[in-house]
Amino acid sequence: MSPLLRTLSPMLVLQQPQFTAVSVALLAAALAAALWAVRAFARSRRLARDRRHSDDSASELWANLSAAPAIPAEIAECAYLHLAERYEADDFQIGTFEDSRFSTLIWVRHGTRQAIAPFPLSETDPGIVGWVRTTGRALLVRDFARQADSLPARPANQGDDSPCSGVFVPLVVHDSVIGVMALQSRRPGAFTERHLAGIQLLASPIASALASAKLKAEGADRARHLSLLREIAIRMTLLAPLPELLPEVASLLQAGGGWEQVSIFEHKAGRLFLRAVAGEATGLAPDFSLDDPAPIAQAAAAASTVRELQRTETGSALPWVQAASIPLGVEGRMLGVLHIRAGEGVAIDAEGIDLAETVAHQLALIMLEARNFAQQQEEAWVTTVLLEVARHAAQPGDAEHALQAVLRLTTLLAGTSWAVLLLPDPVSGALKFGPSAGLRRTARHDQAPLGLAPEALGVRPPYRESEEVRRIDLPEPLREVTASPDAIALSLSDGESLLGVLLLEAPEMPGDRPALLMGIAHQISLRIENSRLVELVTARRSLEREIAMARDIQTSFLPRVLPEYDGWDVGVTWQLARMVGGDFYDFFQMPDGPNGPRWAVVVADVAGKGIPASLFMALSRTLIRSVAFSRIDPGQTLQRANDLIISDSQSNMFVSVVFGLWEPAVARFSFANGGHNPPVLLAPDHQVTLLPRHGMVLGVREAERYETQTLDLEHGSGIVLYTDGVTDASNAVGEPFGADRLLETLRSQHSDSAQDLSTAIHQQVAAYGDDTELDDDLTVVVLRRLLLPPKKPDPRTGRSR
Repeated sequence: MSPLLRTLSPMLVLQQPQFTAVSVALLAAALAAALWAVRAFARSRRLARDRRHSDDSASELWANLSAAPAIPAEIAECAYLHLAERYEADDFQIGTFEDSRFSTLIWVRHGTRQAIAPFPLSETDPGIVGWVRTTGRALLVRDFARQADSLPARPANQGDDSPCSGVFVPLVVHDSVIGVMALQSRRPGAFTERHLAGIQLLASPIASALASAKLKAEGADRARHLSLLREIAIRMTLLAPLPELLPEVASLLQAGGGWEQVSIFEHKAGRLFLRAVAGEATGLAPDFSLDDPAPIAQAAAAASTVRELQRTETGSALPWVQAASIPLGVEGRMLGVLHIRAGEGVAIDAEGIDLAETVAHQLALIMLEARNFAQQQEEAWVTTVLLEVARHAAQPGDAEHALQAVLRLTTLLAGTSWAVLLLPDPVSGALKFGPSAGLRRTARHDQAPLGLAPEALGVRPPYRESEEVRRIDLPEPLREVTASPDAIALSLSDGESLLGVLLLEAPEMPGDRPALLMGIAHQISLRIENSRLVELVTARRSLEREIAMARDIQTSFLPRVLPEYDGWDVGVTWQLARMVGGDFYDFFQMPDGPNGPRWAVVVADVAGKGIPASLFMALSRTLIRSVAFSRIDPGQTLQRANDLIISDSQSNMFVSVVFGLWEPAVARFSFANGGHNPPVLLAPDHQVTLLPRHGMVLGVREAERYETQTLDLEHGSGIVLYTDGVTDASNAVGEPFGADRLLETLRSQHSDSAQDLSTAIHQQVAAYGDDTELDDDLTVVVLRRLLLPPKKPDPRTGRSR
């Protein structure tokens, strides 16, 4: 017997009742421990079985999701089919978050699929879905009715047919809640903690599959957008007319963006006009005033993108963009609006807006370039027309025959059906019929002599050429002859006497047509004036008159006023070797930049002399001006001008150009040199430096690039631009003036005046050639930053201040 039993045996013998009670207690405890062990073993086996079942279910779901298309709706459908087999899912829903809205991918009620749609998440009452998104925690509801007061958020839908229990599980990827999966039942207590654990396990592969599908979709969208931008850029570089280009761009953008409608409006004279539309064209007005409350007009008026939000039946806005209007603006100029609209219930995301804004920027540049190109074409056309009119007006022989030809040409150019010239009688001064075009011969000959006083047409002394196109009511005799109640009238004068009155049919006069008519009237005036001297002049004088007119036109292209800015001085000298030539200079103000006002400065020299050079000079000047307003960088300006000169000019002529951008407020001068004489940098101490780097002359080689150089001019320094009429001028033995003599001339001049410096160069060149006629056109332009004024002494202290 053990010592313990020997010790306890007396007690057991002596205390028999107490022994019986202890035995029963020990036996009960042993039975309880055995029962707990059995239950724990059963629970562990059940948990292991559930874990194996959940792992098998998750593995099966992974396999199904891997085989499904990488489309969010297909992934949600696959998830529903898998979970509906294992859990009660009277109601089933999977959705993802996009900003402040919840977009359903699948929604099943009573086994019936519902229409999917985005729902706004209220900031004040986000509901259970919003709570799950914010906390990232799952929620098990065994009975909505009994737990109503203890739920962390109010259910979104509660009514007679509402679910009684449910499970809400976050779809998490990299600690970010991308969506929510909800299973609900019409039976209370349909879900347990075990169900919640199993559903949470299945949420992981679903979230991963949705995130992967989103990444693939975003990658495909980016690739599609890049391809679309490339295609649009290719179309834009073809220099197609806008009526052809805009519909193509709209169609490409509508197809590439997947939008229901894309439309393009052009801004002219304070209104927006529809120029192209792709897709559904309903609900679009053909034009808008900028004061119109429509978003399209608002975008143009405010020069910023206007987003249109989807609206519900009650009129409140849901937080996603269904349409957007993007202004087409560049350098402060409003050119139009690009409008995009998605289908009903479809959102335009931020990437879609970025795509549209990128295309809008490219489109604005193309539209500006097209306008500038059209303007320079119009100017070149007007110049050509005036030269052609001048040729007809100045042709030798009978003046009436020449004027008849001019009037026929005028009706064609102005789009009128008739034109008539009234000439004053040499004795009485009354107006009589002169040459005409478009009128029946019998209409004039059947009438009595006109004998109309000039005052009847509103023409009174002192007689001057018309400075504007006037529309007048015709007197009765002229109404019968022209069959028109009114007409356009232009007075013809030599500055002292009345030479005649030009009448034309009165249509609308868009664009430069009024200026064209005044130019034609001026040519007619000159022809009438010349006809008075026809017996006194020879064919040579007639030719000289034509050249003089060409010189007037050429001279009119030069700036009438030089730019002025405090602390700066500008000087110019321009002299032609003949009546007309190919040298020109230009100043025109560009849109202000971040450093204040900016001026474009141009000095150029066309190869050759005479009328051909002057015509090519007019074309080059117009092209450079039109290109410069849409480009700030001088090198890019010359590059684009070179391309246009090559595409427009059929001759073998070329032009050398220095194009500069002058910013006087910051004393900066940026320039690019297209094969021209190197500019000279003049230092305050009269040291001079040639800036020899330059590119190819314009009009020779396509796709030429030009380098932009930038100078910061200190006080007393300056920049000197000139043509080869300076350096190539020769003396009696044929020796050129050369760059060294030019630099020495600049060093020896101590005047601060830019004009003095320019004049001194001209005088030195003339003296070198013994004041003979110039061999070539000569142009000198000087920009000079003035020295700071000396400091004055303070009368109180005697110190400088």
